[in-house]
Parts: sequence; C-alpha cells; structure tokens
Amino acid sequence: MDQASRPPTKHLEAIEHLMRALVKAYRAAQLYRANNLMYRETLEALRAAFPPVWELLEELTLEVSEDAFLWEDTPVLSERNRGESVVWTLFKDGIRSLTLSPGVEDREIVGLIRAMLRARELGTDAPDDLLTLLWQGDFQHIRYAFVELGQDEAPQIQPSGASPEPGSEDTIQQRVAEEVTDMLIGGGLSSAGIPQPLEAFRLDDADIAYLRGEIDREYQRDLGANVMTILFEILELQTNTAVRTEVIFILEEFFTHLLGTGDLRGVALLLRKTETLLGRAPKLIPDHLKALRAIPRRINEPGALDPVLQTLDSATDLVDEEDVAELFKELDHEMLVTMLSSLSQMTTRRARFLARQAIQHVAQEHPDRLARALEVDDEAVLLDALHMAAESQATPLVPQLGALLVHTNDEIRRATVDALGAAESPEALDQLDRAVDDQDHDVRVAAMQQLVDRRHRPVLPKIEAVVIHRGMRGADLREKMPFFEAYGLLAGDKGVEPLFAILQGTGLFRRKDDAETRACAALALGKIGTSAARTALHSVHQSKEPLVRNAISRALKEIG
Repeated sequence: MDQASRPPTKHLEAIEHLMRALVKAYRAAQLYRANNLMYRETLEALRAAFPPVWELLEELTLEVSEDAFLWEDTPVLSERNRGESVVWTLFKDGIRSLTLSPGVEDREIVGLIRAMLRARELGTDAPDDLLTLLWQGDFQHIRYAFVELGQDEAPQIQPSGASPEPGSEDTIQQRVAEEVTDMLIGGGLSSAGIPQPLEAFRLDDADIAYLRGEIDREYQRDLGANVMTILFEILELQTNTAVRTEVIFILEEFFTHLLGTGDLRGVALLLRKTETLLGRAPKLIPDHLKALRAIPRRINEPGALDPVLQTLDSATDLVDEEDVAELFKELDHEMLVTMLSSLSQMTTRRARFLARQAIQHVAQEHPDRLARALEVDDEAVLLDALHMAAESQATPLVPQLGALLVHTNDEIRRATVDALGAAESPEALDQLDRAVDDQDHDVRVAAMQQLVDRRHRPVLPKIEAVVIHRGMRGADLREKMPFFEAYGLLAGDKGVEPLFAILQGTGLFRRKDDAETRACAALALGKIGTSAARTALHSVHQSKEPLVRNAISRALKEIG
C-alpha cells in the first residue's frame, strides 16, 4: 500500500490492540467456564480495548477475508491457523464485513463470541449456522454483511431487532389446530399412525373440543416462567458452589434477554423470585449473594428499560399493575429522573398512570432518590418531582425544596410550597416563611395558608405588616381576604382593636378604608371568635354599606 494512503498509525494501533484482545477472549472462552477468573479477566481486557477506538472512530467496520480482518484495506489481524481462527469462523459461514458501534462492549461482544463458538460445534447437517445464531442474538450494536455460499454478492442481513412477520406464531397455532380438527373429523389414527376410517376411531364433539383446548393450552404455557422456576429451585436446593455459580450466570443472561425483548412480566417475575430467594438466603456464599443482588440493578443501565417501556405503552391492557411496581422499585437516582422524563412520551393514559404510580411508590419508600430529580433543568420533570414530593411528605428533601423557592418559574415555586407544606417539619415551616414575601400572589397566599393551618405564629409580624400597616394598598379582594383571615386566626384578642379601627374607619388611619377592606376586617374578627370580637361586630352591625353589613352578619354567625 502507498505510504500516503496508509491509515493513521494511532488508529491502526488502537484497532490492532482491540483485535488481539478479541482473539484472547475468544480462546479463553474455548478453554474456560464462564465463571473462571482467567476468562473474566480476558473479557475485562477486551472491554477496556474499545474506548480508545471510540475516541477515534464513530464505529468500526472490518472487512472479513479468509485469514485476516482488514480496516480500510489494511490488515489489523492475520490468522493462518484456521483451526483456531476467529476470522475463518466468520468467513466460512459467509460473513464478509463486521461493523461494531459504541455499546457493543457492554454485553453484545460476549454474545458474538458465544455465537462463533457455538457455530464451530455445529455439524454439517445442523439446521442452524452462524448467520442464524447472529440473527437470534438480536444485536443492536453489531451489523454484518454476508454472501450466500456459492454466490459473489448478497444483500446485507437485516440488523438486530428485525423480527418475523407479526402474528406468525398465531398463524402456526391456528393452522395446527385446524389440521388436527380436520384429521379428527375426516378420520382417526391407528397405533401405527396410519389414517383409519371414522367408524374405526370415532370422536364426539366434546373430545374434539378437549383436544383443541389442549392445543391452545400448550401454546399459551409460559415456558420462560417454568424455566425460571426450575433455575431458582436448583439454586435453592443445590448446595454445590460450582452449580450455583453456573445457575446465577444463566439467570444474569436470562434477565438481560428478558429486558432486551421487553418482557415486562418475565422481568418482574425474575425480580420477585430473586427477592424471595435473598430473603431466605439458603447458605449462599458472599459472592453469590453479591451477584444476585446485582441482577435487579441492571435495569439502571443506560437503555436497559427502553424495550420494557415500549411494551408497557403498547400493550397496557396486558400489563399487571404489580409487575410494573416490582420493576420500578429498583430505580436508582438517575434512572428515576429518566423515567420521569419518559412519562410525557407515553401515548396511553393507563401506561402513564401505571408508570407514575410506580415511580411515586419509589419516591415514598426512598425519598432520597427523588432528590436528583429536584435538581434538573427540565421544568416538566421538576414539576412532576415536586408533586411526588408533596404526595410523599418527603421531609428529608426540605433543603432541596427550599432552594427552589427562588426559581424563576412561578408554577414551580407554587408546587414547591405545596411540597414544603406536606413535609410537616420545623425546617419546612421556616422555608415557607420565606415564601410569604414572594412576588407572585398565588405563591405567597399558598405559603401563608400553609403556615396558618399549622398555627405558625412567627409569621404573624409579616401578616400584621400587610393587614394593619396597610401593606396591601391597592390589592384586590382576592388577595386581601386570605391575609385578613390569617391575621384573625393568629392574632387572637390582640387583633380586635386594630381590626375594629379598620372596620369603623377611625383610629389608626386618617382616611377611611374602602368597603372591601372593612368587610375583610369584619371577617377577620369572626375568625378571632372571642366575646371581644363579637362586641366589636355588634357595635357596627348597622353599617350602611351592604358589602360590610353582609360581612358582619357572616362573622357573627361564625362566632355563634
């Protein structure tokens, strides 16, 4: 190759290092069991070889020849010995190019290695081949082009995620049922399997219905649940360490498969069984306990829940509420924020309800996990988090809530007041005291009402400054009334004299207040409710202004 056209050295070095790590992991997988330390170390080395490549390339496309991987026509791995060759394993089954993208190192590279090893063990008359195994792997970060053996070119295989024609399983089931029924109606079977006349083997309608029912039942059996039950029984009853290690490894892979296929019910079932087993902990060694506890936390890996959420949104009627709750209770701080962001993207109301209810349960059980959601910039997510904090009475979150009282969005500050009011702690009341001075009417009134409901007397001077010292000059009735009533509830008999002066239009002020303000003063006297307040109201109950007169009547009725 011309030196000028040769790819950059640093690219070649990174890719060649990755290829050597791939070969080592492939050979270790041939020699050792999955739980072997040597095998795991080679896998970690392989995963560590990917990041330097992703720093240079968005994805890595390798051409596959008989004895080498090539990148931009330059060999990056040559293998002459076909008996142990990774390249030959791919080439002989028609693979001509392999494209890897970021994320492949997490799990799919292991799936690729296992598929190649299985392909080596298949006989020439086996129904499967490497292409079939790769298709079954449903890879998201691996693409490959292949040729039919004996042809020069062939179209690229469908990427991971392509599935058989929708309803194909139902079609097969229906066809089997119909064929069995036709056979039973048209003639029976002898012990040798040879069709016999109907007279020799007669079935009535009940027999036929029973057989069709058995066919339906067989197709409806949850084989995954049965397999899962068997694995957990082995894990509980079998005391051999090596056997338990292997079963846990299978469960890890099974859980990953269930997540990848969006099997919400299966994921929830495996989580429940794991929790039950850990509750009993049948003499499990520390490494086994650690591995089992790590399985549920895999839902917090980036993108892990995407297929499950699609199932929840598209097949809501088939989803059990308990399954959703079981799944979501493992959400950590970051994933809870992600789930809150996903709520608005769900298309069905029931899916949003189930997801939100499950997230709310997490927030109630673990309020600290909600703290991260109170720091996001997304205002929609922040509002959802605040509503959940209010419903959860999240006292530990008071410091984070207090910080939101200076948010620029009035709606967020209003929701923060509700959350602080639900917290019911002295610290929350101190934060609400700050909100009484808020620039927004709804925020300050809501904060004041929360404080008055809890008879928080330290806020009285602020309310007094507004009510008695004319801090509400020009305010409308909607704002005046809550402050006057709050003053009446907190001031007691000490508030009778200043309120009576406002109601009468004399005393503290030189100019007579408007009818709305005096009506508010009458209602505040009704909130005080003492004999002194009743006397003050009776002395002016003949007011000429209807608004004031009606307010006095209402106040007297309230006092009784």
